[in-house]
Amino acid sequence: MENNTCLCNSRRKLYRIQNSFTFQMKMWAAGFTVLCVMVVWLSTAYRWDHPESKVTYGIMFDAGSTGSRIHVFSFSSDNGKKMKLIQDIFNEIKPGLSAYASDPKQAADSLLPLLNLAKSEVPEVFQSSCAVALKATAGLRLLGEQPAKNILLEVEKLFKTFPFKMLKNNTEIMSGTKEGIYSWLTVNYLLDLLDTPEKTAVALDLGGGSTQITFVPSKPETLQQVGDDFKESVTLFGQRYNLYTHSYLGLGLMATRFEVSDKTETAPLQLKSVCIQENTQTSWSYSGKTYQVSSAGNSNFDNCYAATSKYVKENMKPVLELTNHDIRAFSYFYDRAVDMNLIGPEGGKVAVNSFQQAAVQACNQKNSEKPFLCLDLCYIYSVLKDGYTLEANKIIELTKKINRVEVSWALGAVFDLISKAKKVV
Repeated sequence: MENNTCLCNSRRKLYRIQNSFTFQMKMWAAGFTVLCVMVVWLSTAYRWDHPESKVTYGIMFDAGSTGSRIHVFSFSSDNGKKMKLIQDIFNEIKPGLSAYASDPKQAADSLLPLLNLAKSEVPEVFQSSCAVALKATAGLRLLGEQPAKNILLEVEKLFKTFPFKMLKNNTEIMSGTKEGIYSWLTVNYLLDLLDTPEKTAVALDLGGGSTQITFVPSKPETLQQVGDDFKESVTLFGQRYNLYTHSYLGLGLMATRFEVSDKTETAPLQLKSVCIQENTQTSWSYSGKTYQVSSAGNSNFDNCYAATSKYVKENMKPVLELTNHDIRAFSYFYDRAVDMNLIGPEGGKVAVNSFQQAAVQACNQKNSEKPFLCLDLCYIYSVLKDGYTLEANKIIELTKKINRVEVSWALGAVFDLISKAKKVV
Protein backbone atom coordinates (compact mmCIF):
# COMPACT_ATOMS: atom_id res chain seq x y z
CA MET A 1 0.00 0.00 0.00
CA GLU A 2 2.81 2.36 0.91
CA ASN A 3 4.53 1.58 -2.39
CA ASN A 4 1.37 2.49 -4.34
CA THR A 5 1.01 5.75 -2.42
CA CYS A 6 4.64 6.70 -3.11
CA LEU A 7 4.21 5.86 -6.78
CA CYS A 8 1.13 8.08 -7.04
CA ASN A 9 2.90 10.95 -5.31
CA SER A 10 5.88 10.61 -7.66
CA ARG A 11 3.61 10.66 -10.68
CA ARG A 12 1.82 13.77 -9.41
CA LYS A 13 5.19 15.53 -8.88
CA LEU A 14 6.37 14.53 -12.34
CA TYR A 15 3.11 15.78 -13.84
CA ARG A 16 3.49 19.12 -12.05
CA ILE A 17 7.09 19.43 -13.28
CA GLN A 18 6.05 18.65 -16.83
CA ASN A 19 3.22 21.16 -16.64
CA SER A 20 5.57 23.80 -15.22
CA PHE A 21 8.16 23.16 -17.96
CA THR A 22 5.45 23.27 -20.65
CA PHE A 23 4.14 26.53 -19.20
CA GLN A 24 7.64 28.07 -19.19
CA MET A 25 8.22 27.02 -22.77
CA LYS A 26 4.92 28.58 -23.83
CA MET A 27 5.85 31.80 -22.03
CA TRP A 28 9.28 31.89 -23.70
CA ALA A 29 7.68 31.28 -27.09
CA ALA A 30 5.12 34.02 -26.49
CA GLY A 31 7.81 36.44 -25.35
CA PHE A 32 10.00 35.67 -28.36
CA THR A 33 7.03 36.21 -30.69
CA VAL A 34 6.29 39.58 -29.09
CA LEU A 35 9.98 40.55 -29.39
CA CYS A 36 10.05 39.64 -33.09
CA VAL A 37 6.86 41.63 -33.70
CA MET A 38 8.36 44.65 -31.93
CA VAL A 39 11.61 44.43 -33.94
CA VAL A 40 9.68 44.25 -37.20
CA TRP A 41 7.42 47.12 -36.12
CA LEU A 42 10.33 49.31 -35.03
CA SER A 43 12.32 48.67 -38.20
CA THR A 44 9.23 49.38 -40.30
CA ALA A 45 8.53 52.54 -38.32
CA TYR A 46 12.14 53.66 -38.77
CA ARG A 47 11.95 53.11 -42.51
CA TRP A 48 8.65 55.01 -42.55
CA ASP A 49 10.13 57.96 -40.67
CA HIS A 50 13.52 57.72 -42.47
CA PRO A 51 12.72 56.71 -46.06
CA GLU A 52 16.11 57.85 -47.33
CA SER A 53 18.22 56.31 -44.58
CA LYS A 54 20.99 54.26 -46.20
CA VAL A 55 24.62 53.26 -46.12
CA THR A 56 27.10 55.02 -48.41
CA TYR A 57 30.61 53.77 -49.17
CA GLY A 58 33.65 55.65 -50.45
CA ILE A 59 37.24 54.55 -51.10
CA MET A 60 40.11 57.02 -50.83
CA PHE A 61 43.76 56.26 -51.62
CA ASP A 62 46.36 58.48 -49.98
CA ALA A 63 49.45 58.20 -52.19
CA GLY A 64 52.07 59.83 -49.98
CA SER A 65 55.79 60.25 -50.34
CA THR A 66 56.64 57.35 -48.02
CA GLY A 67 53.77 54.95 -48.66
CA SER A 68 50.32 54.31 -50.12
CA ARG A 69 47.34 54.11 -47.78
CA ILE A 70 43.72 53.10 -48.30
CA HIS A 71 40.63 54.19 -46.40
CA VAL A 72 37.36 52.34 -46.99
CA PHE A 73 34.72 54.58 -45.42
CA SER A 74 31.09 53.74 -44.72
CA PHE A 75 28.48 56.30 -43.64
CA SER A 76 24.84 56.42 -42.69
CA SER A 77 22.84 59.43 -43.84
CA ASP A 78 19.25 60.58 -43.47
CA ASN A 79 17.52 62.91 -45.91
CA GLY A 80 20.73 64.61 -47.02
CA LYS A 81 21.72 65.63 -43.49
CA LYS A 82 25.20 65.33 -42.00
CA MET A 83 26.67 61.92 -42.73
CA LYS A 84 27.54 59.77 -39.73
CA LEU A 85 30.72 57.76 -40.02
CA ILE A 86 30.13 54.05 -39.42
CA GLN A 87 33.61 52.68 -40.09
CA ASP A 88 37.02 53.51 -41.53
CA ILE A 89 38.92 50.43 -42.68
CA PHE A 90 42.58 51.44 -43.03
CA ASN A 91 45.68 49.76 -44.38
CA GLU A 92 48.99 50.87 -45.90
CA ILE A 93 51.94 49.62 -47.91
CA LYS A 94 55.48 50.89 -48.41
CA PRO A 95 57.23 52.32 -50.36
CA GLY A 96 55.20 55.08 -52.02
CA LEU A 97 54.42 55.37 -55.73
CA SER A 98 57.33 57.74 -56.30
CA ALA A 99 59.74 54.89 -55.55
CA TYR A 100 58.66 53.30 -58.86
CA ALA A 101 59.40 56.36 -61.01
CA SER A 102 61.05 54.25 -63.71
CA ASP A 103 58.30 51.60 -63.79
CA PRO A 104 54.78 53.13 -63.75
CA LYS A 105 53.03 49.77 -64.10
CA GLN A 106 54.85 48.38 -61.09
CA ALA A 107 53.79 51.50 -59.20
CA ALA A 108 50.14 50.81 -60.03
CA ASP A 109 50.45 47.09 -59.27
CA SER A 110 51.75 47.91 -55.80
CA LEU A 111 48.18 49.00 -54.99
CA LEU A 112 46.65 45.60 -55.81
CA PRO A 113 46.63 44.28 -52.22
CA LEU A 114 44.82 47.43 -51.09
CA LEU A 115 42.26 47.24 -53.91
CA ASN A 116 41.58 43.60 -53.13
CA LEU A 117 41.04 44.57 -49.51
CA ALA A 118 38.47 47.18 -50.58
CA LYS A 119 36.67 44.66 -52.78
CA SER A 120 36.38 42.25 -49.87
CA GLU A 121 35.11 44.93 -47.48
CA VAL A 122 32.50 46.69 -49.64
CA PRO A 123 29.40 44.48 -50.07
CA GLU A 124 28.91 43.46 -53.69
CA VAL A 125 25.53 45.18 -53.88
CA PHE A 126 27.21 48.55 -53.09
CA GLN A 127 30.35 48.22 -55.22
CA SER A 128 28.99 49.81 -58.42
CA SER A 129 27.88 52.91 -56.47
CA CYS A 130 31.03 53.11 -54.33
CA ALA A 131 33.32 55.80 -55.75
CA VAL A 132 37.07 55.28 -55.67
CA ALA A 133 39.79 57.91 -55.98
CA LEU A 134 43.52 58.25 -55.52
CA LYS A 135 45.03 61.56 -54.53
CA ALA A 136 48.79 61.89 -54.56
CA THR A 137 50.56 64.41 -52.37
CA ALA A 138 54.06 65.84 -52.21
CA GLY A 139 55.85 62.65 -53.23
CA LEU A 140 54.51 62.79 -56.78
CA ARG A 141 54.50 66.60 -56.84
CA LEU A 142 58.26 66.54 -56.36
CA LEU A 143 58.79 63.72 -58.86
CA GLY A 144 58.17 65.82 -61.97
CA GLU A 145 55.18 66.23 -64.29
CA GLN A 146 55.74 63.45 -66.84
CA PRO A 147 56.85 60.64 -64.48
CA ALA A 148 53.94 61.45 -62.18
CA LYS A 149 51.48 61.52 -65.09
CA ASN A 150 52.69 58.12 -66.31
CA ILE A 151 52.12 56.57 -62.88
CA LEU A 152 48.63 58.05 -62.54
CA LEU A 153 47.62 56.74 -65.97
CA GLU A 154 48.62 53.21 -64.95
CA VAL A 155 46.71 53.55 -61.69
CA GLU A 156 43.59 54.64 -63.57
CA LYS A 157 43.89 51.59 -65.86
CA LEU A 158 44.10 49.36 -62.81
CA PHE A 159 41.07 50.99 -61.17
CA LYS A 160 38.99 50.24 -64.28
CA THR A 161 39.50 46.51 -63.75
CA PHE A 162 37.60 46.74 -60.45
CA PRO A 163 33.81 47.14 -60.03
CA PHE A 164 33.91 50.50 -58.26
CA LYS A 165 32.48 53.79 -59.55
CA MET A 166 34.90 55.86 -61.61
CA LEU A 167 34.65 59.65 -61.78
CA LYS A 168 36.52 62.14 -63.91
CA ASN A 169 39.98 62.99 -62.54
CA ASN A 170 39.72 60.21 -59.97
CA THR A 171 43.52 59.83 -59.96
CA GLU A 172 45.32 63.13 -59.51
CA ILE A 173 48.01 65.06 -57.73
CA MET A 174 46.16 66.97 -55.04
CA SER A 175 47.08 70.57 -54.40
CA GLY A 176 48.63 71.40 -51.06
CA THR A 177 45.74 73.77 -50.41
CA LYS A 178 43.19 70.96 -50.76
CA GLU A 179 45.33 68.73 -48.57
CA GLY A 180 45.26 71.31 -45.79
CA ILE A 181 41.51 71.92 -46.10
CA TYR A 182 40.65 68.22 -46.11
CA SER A 183 42.83 67.63 -43.03
CA TRP A 184 41.11 70.47 -41.21
CA LEU A 185 37.67 69.07 -42.13
CA THR A 186 38.70 65.63 -40.87
CA VAL A 187 39.94 66.89 -37.51
CA ASN A 188 36.94 69.07 -36.79
CA TYR A 189 34.38 66.56 -38.08
CA LEU A 190 35.79 63.93 -35.71
CA LEU A 191 35.81 66.46 -32.86
CA ASP A 192 32.18 67.34 -33.72
CA LEU A 193 33.06 71.05 -33.95
CA LEU A 194 31.90 71.88 -37.48
CA ASP A 195 28.61 73.34 -36.23
CA THR A 196 30.55 76.02 -34.30
CA PRO A 197 33.24 77.48 -36.62
CA GLU A 198 34.59 79.81 -33.92
CA LYS A 199 35.45 76.78 -31.75
CA THR A 200 37.15 74.73 -34.44
CA ALA A 201 40.75 73.59 -33.97
CA VAL A 202 43.87 74.46 -35.94
CA ALA A 203 45.09 71.51 -38.03
CA LEU A 204 48.87 71.07 -38.38
CA ASP A 205 49.97 68.30 -40.73
CA LEU A 206 53.57 67.29 -41.33
CA GLY A 207 54.08 64.83 -44.15
CA GLY A 208 57.17 63.62 -45.94
CA GLY A 209 57.19 66.22 -48.71
CA SER A 210 55.11 69.10 -47.37
CA THR A 211 53.51 70.60 -44.28
CA GLN A 212 50.15 72.39 -43.92
CA ILE A 213 48.39 74.70 -41.51
CA THR A 214 44.65 75.41 -41.73
CA PHE A 215 42.27 77.18 -39.34
CA VAL A 216 39.38 79.64 -39.00
CA PRO A 217 40.96 82.98 -37.97
CA SER A 218 39.40 84.71 -34.99
CA LYS A 219 40.73 88.10 -36.13
CA PRO A 220 39.41 89.61 -39.39
CA GLU A 221 42.78 91.25 -40.05
CA THR A 222 44.44 87.85 -40.36
CA LEU A 223 42.67 87.15 -43.66
CA GLN A 224 43.07 90.78 -44.72
CA GLN A 225 46.85 90.63 -44.34
CA VAL A 226 47.43 87.43 -46.33
CA GLY A 227 47.22 87.00 -50.07
CA ASP A 228 44.31 85.40 -51.89
CA ASP A 229 46.38 82.23 -52.31
CA PHE A 230 45.94 81.49 -48.61
CA LYS A 231 42.23 82.29 -48.24
CA GLU A 232 39.63 79.64 -48.96
CA SER A 233 35.87 79.45 -48.42
CA VAL A 234 34.40 75.96 -48.19
CA THR A 235 30.91 74.67 -47.49
CA LEU A 236 30.10 71.33 -45.88
CA PHE A 237 26.75 70.09 -44.54
CA GLY A 238 25.26 73.52 -45.18
CA GLN A 239 27.86 75.42 -43.11
CA ARG A 240 30.31 77.89 -44.69
CA TYR A 241 33.87 78.32 -43.40
CA ASN A 242 36.35 81.08 -44.20
CA LEU A 243 39.76 79.51 -43.79
CA TYR A 244 43.40 80.46 -43.70
CA THR A 245 45.35 77.61 -45.25
CA HIS A 246 48.99 77.41 -46.28
CA SER A 247 50.82 74.43 -47.70
CA TYR A 248 54.61 74.46 -47.84
CA LEU A 249 55.89 72.16 -50.57
CA GLY A 250 59.43 71.01 -49.88
CA LEU A 251 59.10 71.51 -46.12
CA GLY A 252 57.94 68.02 -45.27
CA LEU A 253 60.15 65.98 -42.97
CA MET A 254 61.84 63.89 -45.68
CA ALA A 255 62.26 66.83 -48.04
CA THR A 256 63.87 68.84 -45.24
CA ARG A 257 66.35 66.06 -44.47
CA PHE A 258 67.54 66.40 -48.04
CA GLU A 259 67.47 70.19 -48.24
CA VAL A 260 69.46 70.91 -45.07
CA SER A 261 72.17 68.36 -45.88
CA ASP A 262 75.38 69.29 -47.70
CA LYS A 263 75.75 68.03 -51.27
CA THR A 264 78.59 67.97 -53.79
CA GLU A 265 78.53 67.71 -57.58
CA THR A 266 81.33 65.17 -57.54
CA ALA A 267 79.37 62.79 -55.29
CA PRO A 268 75.67 63.46 -55.93
CA LEU A 269 74.52 60.43 -53.95
CA GLN A 270 76.44 61.39 -50.82
CA LEU A 271 74.98 63.69 -48.17
CA LYS A 272 76.66 65.19 -45.12
CA SER A 273 74.85 66.80 -42.20
CA VAL A 274 75.69 68.48 -38.91
CA CYS A 275 72.57 66.70 -37.61
CA ILE A 276 74.07 63.24 -38.09
CA GLN A 277 76.32 62.16 -35.24
CA GLU A 278 79.99 61.66 -35.91
CA ASN A 279 81.15 58.18 -36.91
CA THR A 280 77.64 57.42 -38.13
CA GLN A 281 76.86 56.39 -41.70
CA THR A 282 73.53 55.28 -43.07
CA SER A 283 71.75 54.58 -46.34
CA TRP A 284 68.61 56.59 -47.01
CA SER A 285 66.13 56.31 -49.89
CA TYR A 286 64.38 59.46 -51.05
CA SER A 287 62.46 60.23 -54.23
CA GLY A 288 63.60 57.12 -56.03
CA LYS A 289 67.30 57.45 -55.14
CA THR A 290 69.44 55.93 -52.41
CA TYR A 291 71.90 58.22 -50.64
CA GLN A 292 74.83 57.55 -48.34
CA VAL A 293 74.52 59.93 -45.39
CA SER A 294 77.25 60.75 -42.89
CA SER A 295 78.27 63.43 -40.41
CA ALA A 296 79.64 66.77 -41.54
CA GLY A 297 81.46 67.14 -38.23
CA ASN A 298 80.62 69.39 -35.26
CA SER A 299 77.37 67.48 -34.82
CA ASN A 300 75.30 68.78 -31.91
CA PHE A 301 71.95 70.35 -31.12
CA ASP A 302 73.07 73.97 -31.58
CA ASN A 303 74.47 73.42 -35.07
CA CYS A 304 71.58 71.23 -36.18
CA TYR A 305 68.96 73.64 -34.88
CA ALA A 306 70.77 76.53 -36.57
CA ALA A 307 70.51 74.70 -39.91
CA THR A 308 66.83 73.79 -39.58
CA SER A 309 65.88 77.18 -38.16
CA LYS A 310 67.57 78.97 -41.07
CA TYR A 311 65.69 76.79 -43.56
CA VAL A 312 62.35 77.42 -41.85
CA LYS A 313 62.81 81.19 -41.57
CA GLU A 314 63.74 81.42 -45.25
CA ASN A 315 60.66 79.52 -46.39
CA MET A 316 57.78 79.94 -43.93
CA LYS A 317 55.56 82.91 -43.14
CA PRO A 318 54.77 83.60 -39.47
CA VAL A 319 51.17 83.20 -38.26
CA LEU A 320 50.61 85.63 -35.41
CA GLU A 321 47.24 84.67 -33.91
CA LEU A 322 47.65 81.03 -32.93
CA THR A 323 48.21 81.65 -29.21
CA ASN A 324 44.55 81.37 -28.23
CA HIS A 325 43.62 78.55 -30.61
CA ASP A 326 43.25 74.85 -29.84
CA ILE A 327 45.93 73.16 -31.97
CA ARG A 328 45.84 69.55 -33.18
CA ALA A 329 49.02 68.24 -34.81
CA PHE A 330 49.40 64.86 -36.45
CA SER A 331 51.43 62.73 -38.88
CA TYR A 332 55.16 63.19 -38.22
CA PHE A 333 54.48 65.61 -35.34
CA TYR A 334 52.85 62.67 -33.57
CA ASP A 335 55.30 60.00 -34.74
CA ARG A 336 58.43 61.71 -33.46
CA ALA A 337 56.80 62.58 -30.14
CA VAL A 338 56.02 58.88 -29.68
CA ASP A 339 59.61 57.98 -30.61
CA MET A 340 60.86 60.14 -27.72
CA ASN A 341 58.15 59.03 -25.25
CA LEU A 342 56.72 62.53 -25.04
CA ILE A 343 53.32 60.88 -25.50
CA GLY A 344 51.96 57.35 -25.61
CA PRO A 345 50.41 55.68 -28.66
CA GLU A 346 47.02 57.14 -27.69
CA GLY A 347 48.39 60.68 -28.18
CA GLY A 348 48.47 63.55 -25.72
CA LYS A 349 49.32 67.17 -24.98
CA VAL A 350 52.83 68.62 -24.95
CA ALA A 351 54.39 72.06 -24.73
CA VAL A 352 56.33 73.34 -27.72
CA ASN A 353 59.59 73.37 -25.76
CA SER A 354 59.17 69.63 -25.12
CA PHE A 355 60.39 69.15 -28.68
CA GLN A 356 63.45 71.28 -27.93
CA GLN A 357 64.29 69.17 -24.89
CA ALA A 358 63.75 65.98 -26.87
CA ALA A 359 65.97 67.30 -29.67
CA VAL A 360 68.80 68.08 -27.25
CA GLN A 361 68.54 64.56 -25.87
CA ALA A 362 68.48 62.96 -29.32
CA CYS A 363 71.42 65.01 -30.58
CA ASN A 364 73.53 64.03 -27.56
CA GLN A 365 72.90 60.29 -27.83
CA LYS A 366 74.09 58.07 -30.64
CA ASN A 367 71.21 56.14 -32.17
CA SER A 368 72.26 53.93 -35.05
CA GLU A 369 68.70 52.63 -35.50
CA LYS A 370 67.27 56.15 -35.91
CA PRO A 371 70.16 58.31 -37.12
CA PHE A 372 67.84 61.13 -38.31
CA LEU A 373 66.09 61.61 -34.98
CA CYS A 374 68.20 64.65 -34.02
CA LEU A 375 67.48 66.34 -37.36
CA ASP A 376 63.77 65.49 -37.31
CA LEU A 377 63.19 66.85 -33.81
CA CYS A 378 65.20 70.02 -34.45
CA TYR A 379 63.13 70.61 -37.55
CA ILE A 380 59.80 70.07 -35.79
CA TYR A 381 60.85 72.48 -33.05
CA SER A 382 61.89 75.00 -35.73
CA VAL A 383 58.52 74.71 -37.51
CA LEU A 384 56.56 75.33 -34.32
CA LYS A 385 58.80 78.05 -32.86
CA ASP A 386 60.22 79.85 -35.90
CA GLY A 387 57.63 79.02 -38.54
CA TYR A 388 54.37 79.34 -36.61
CA THR A 389 55.89 81.60 -33.90
CA LEU A 390 54.37 79.62 -31.04
CA GLU A 391 55.48 80.40 -27.50
CA ALA A 392 57.68 77.83 -25.76
CA ASN A 393 54.92 77.00 -23.25
CA LYS A 394 52.11 76.78 -25.82
CA ILE A 395 50.30 73.45 -25.45
CA ILE A 396 49.47 71.48 -28.58
CA GLU A 397 47.64 68.17 -28.80
CA LEU A 398 49.29 65.41 -30.79
CA THR A 399 47.07 62.72 -32.19
CA LYS A 400 46.98 59.77 -34.55
CA LYS A 401 43.32 58.91 -34.07
CA ILE A 402 40.22 60.75 -32.86
CA ASN A 403 37.38 58.53 -31.68
CA ARG A 404 39.31 55.53 -33.05
CA VAL A 405 39.44 57.03 -36.57
CA GLU A 406 42.76 57.72 -38.31
CA VAL A 407 43.45 61.46 -38.65
CA SER A 408 44.36 62.34 -42.23
CA TRP A 409 43.02 64.42 -45.10
CA ALA A 410 41.34 61.30 -46.56
CA LEU A 411 38.09 61.63 -44.60
CA GLY A 412 37.63 65.26 -45.64
CA ALA A 413 38.39 64.31 -49.24
CA VAL A 414 35.87 61.47 -49.30
CA PHE A 415 33.06 63.88 -48.37
CA ASP A 416 33.85 65.75 -51.59
CA LEU A 417 34.13 62.48 -53.55
CA ILE A 418 30.75 61.17 -52.37
CA SER A 419 29.09 64.51 -53.10
CA LYS A 420 30.37 64.40 -56.69
CA ALA A 421 29.48 60.71 -57.09
CA LYS A 422 25.84 61.39 -56.20
CA LYS A 423 25.62 63.82 -59.12
CA VAL A 424 26.83 61.19 -61.60
CA VAL A 425 24.33 58.50 -62.57
